[in-house]
Amino acid sequence: MKGAPTGSSFEDIFFKPIDGLASVTLDIMERHGAQYPYMMEHRRAWSTFVVSLLTRCPEDIQTFRRHWHAVVMSNSPDNHEEYARLRRDGDPDSLDEYMQRLPPEMVESSMFETLTDIISSQPIGQDLSSLNWTILTAPVGARELLTSDRPILWSDDFGSARGHMIMPIGPRKLLIAARDPMFATRLRDSCGVEELIGLCNIDIVQGAAKFVYATNRNQHRFISNRLGVAPAVRHMDRAINARIHRRADPQAPAGS
Repeated sequence: MKGAPTGSSFEDIFFKPIDGLASVTLDIMERHGAQYPYMMEHRRAWSTFVVSLLTRCPEDIQTFRRHWHAVVMSNSPDNHEEYARLRRDGDPDSLDEYMQRLPPEMVESSMFETLTDIISSQPIGQDLSSLNWTILTAPVGARELLTSDRPILWSDDFGSARGHMIMPIGPRKLLIAARDPMFATRLRDSCGVEELIGLCNIDIVQGAAKFVYATNRNQHRFISNRLGVAPAVRHMDRAINARIHRRADPQAPAGS
């Protein structure tokens, strides 16, 4: 973004601290599982990292750029009244016209600030850090877990008492975060860890945009037959729509 941090500096300024803290938490999860007494900073770091994965892919940034104008132009009546009160001679007649006349460098800087705010303020992250975490380990000899550029599986009813998230955190480790403390146990007992891994691999591969990652080529045919046939809905679209709605109606509840 011109007038804002470049792609590499954006990574350094915003994502690098998130990724660093999340890496520490991932190492703890891999070594100690869910029994480790995670501090809230660990949970928040991992939750923020998960939210960033939902909104930082190239397609997400492209979506954001396409809709940025709608986001900033969805001003509430109070903002228009405030502009009219502060407007000086020579200023554009309306807030909308003022926004239209912003120089490119200010537009790009505003894009950066708005994108950063969208990523860092998603309620999903707050919810995720407070859920019950379970880490399942694949038995010896079981197929490996796959991951992709869409590595997170959310339940459609995430905001309800049955809401949950499932995410591979390694070829043999599966993180389950749920509101119900017994959800992971019932899920494991109902189908077994090996079948659960197979089901997760299907959803991960089918929901991928372009890339699936594995440690070897043992599941190459499985991947080729399913890659991207049911693309996952992107969180950025929902975040932008929620932001527009909230700016137009500040009393509206925050979206996920």
